[in-house]
Amino acid sequence: MSDRPIDTSPAIAKAAKGITQTQALITGELSHADRFEQGIVQFLADQMSNATAWRVDAAFGVFGSLPLVGVTFDDAFVLVDSTNGTVDGPFDLDSPLDATVLLESHPSYNAGSTVRFRLMWGCEGTMTAIWNPNPPDPTFVPIPPPATAPPGTPPGRPSTWVCFTFPVPLRCVCSHDEWWWCPTPCPAVPGLPTVVRARIRCETAGACPATTPATGTPLPTPPWACSDTFWY
Repeated sequence: MSDRPIDTSPAIAKAAKGITQTQALITGELSHADRFEQGIVQFLADQMSNATAWRVDAAFGVFGSLPLVGVTFDDAFVLVDSTNGTVDGPFDLDSPLDATVLLESHPSYNAGSTVRFRLMWGCEGTMTAIWNPNPPDPTFVPIPPPATAPPGTPPGRPSTWVCFTFPVPLRCVCSHDEWWWCPTPCPAVPGLPTVVRARIRCETAGACPATTPATGTPLPTPPWACSDTFWY
């Protein structure tokens, strides 16, 4: 997965002069977000990249809306704030949309508010869950491998590591998802799930290694700062 759109998106956002989305709906002209999406699409075409760009708006509160552009690569996707080019991700291809990090950089968004995503082709979805720093209960652990799994199979059914180099400051971010559960008997936690998705996110200074670690294997040296978050 190329990191070049990450380098370029702030400059594209700065150059994408246009009116607001509300004004665009009235006048039919291109909005800033429309021009930003065009800039990302043109950049990907110039690079002969097979990545695809798509528009999505993160609506919150009564009138709040943050226009975003998603960029899907072969193995992951990222979300880009069209107002300033800030990028969040990478996310696994089957991950639910989550723009919390991007939204929290805007003072008009109240942390924890419900977010409704509107894709350009009209689909809608509500983000009813959020990423939490702790599992629903301290007893949660990675789901053990099935009895038929080969010896040494890691718990949690981990997804493939996805690594991305961010240029300023130069750092490598790698992440993968796991499944955690509450073994029987599970403490009574009304309204909370007994199986949750966990995201393991690790960061280190410098560019990412040339070879992405295999699924279920530790990240190579140098030391990494890692954190777990849980979606529920």
